[in-house]
Amino acid sequence: MVAASKMRRAQQAALAGRPYAELMNKVLAEVSAGAGEFSHPLIQEGSGEKRALIVISSDKGLCGGLNSNLLREAGKAPKDSTVFISAGRKASQFLAEPRGISQQNSATRMPLNFQRHALFRKWLRTCF
Repeated sequence: MVAASKMRRAQQAALAGRPYAELMNKVLAEVSAGAGEFSHPLIQEGSGEKRALIVISSDKGLCGGLNSNLLREAGKAPKDSTVFISAGRKASQFLAEPRGISQQNSATRMPLNFQRHALFRKWLRTCF
């Protein structure tokens, strides 16, 4: 009975948010159409030999399935051609465990907070 009530409330919340999501999609489509050509060094395609996977996770496990789903997807990346960069304790622990990820492919284990994001961004630009 309690689970059905929670499910009903979750469905009502999702349906109530639908007009907002549709409006956001419309606004973003208009903004991106008027933006013209956009290029940034971090989103350009390279030669395809190596790629970086930035795994940003939480420090604590109070996020439901967020960390487990994120790390499951990160584990699907090809380990021989991927440089793994982790930010957050859960991602660092995941990459530190023996998963076939060699130490040279785990570029950093940096705790990321709001004050360090500029440093992290500058470091990424120097790497790639």
